[in-house]
Amino acid sequence: MEWKTTNGHKFTRMDLIHSSIEPGTTHSLTSDQNQLFQTPRVKKVTIHSDGACEGNPGPGGWAAVLQYGNHRREICGHALAATNNRMEIQAAIEALRSLKEPCEVDLHTDSEYVREGITSWVATWKIKGWKTKEKKPVRNVDLWKELDALASSHQVKWHWVKGHAGHPLNERCDQLAVEEIRKLRSRHQPQELARALEVFRAQQASSSGAASEVS
Repeated sequence: MEWKTTNGHKFTRMDLIHSSIEPGTTHSLTSDQNQLFQTPRVKKVTIHSDGACEGNPGPGGWAAVLQYGNHRREICGHALAATNNRMEIQAAIEALRSLKEPCEVDLHTDSEYVREGITSWVATWKIKGWKTKEKKPVRNVDLWKELDALASSHQVKWHWVKGHAGHPLNERCDQLAVEEIRKLRSRHQPQELARALEVFRAQQASSSGAASEVS
């Protein structure tokens, strides 16, 4: 493909790459031509996420706070029965899922399980067919696969923060996650929650067997 500058000089993309346009001459591009060489701006988003569970396993809640420039958004949800680790992963999943386009993300979690899992263990698990080094099935594999797929759509830097240490956004996420559990308890009878826990335990046993939480 060939373009012309505003003064009529012809050039190709390779001319620009190899600097073959004569040194010392100035060639101004039209606005349309300039756009061809502009790097698209990628939004930079900061995320804090957290999960909570009463009983472990038991009723669970997750939450995340997303920040982009001066914009802030809080999201949260729950599960009738879960583990704390599952809610931690779910919080990160939902936060990344809420992004509508590829972004640069700084994701802060107080779960070393989540950070180590996504930055170190997942790559090995995938090579080994989602088995640990002891050749046991990976626990929470359904969530790990989903988190891995979502993270691959963005440029994510994973950060660990100490939980319950006064970090305002981490504390806010914890508050939202705990509130979700309270909502569950107010909306469901104890028998319903007990039944959900029974089903959850059966599902975990059948899908994971002697699954391992770590690498």
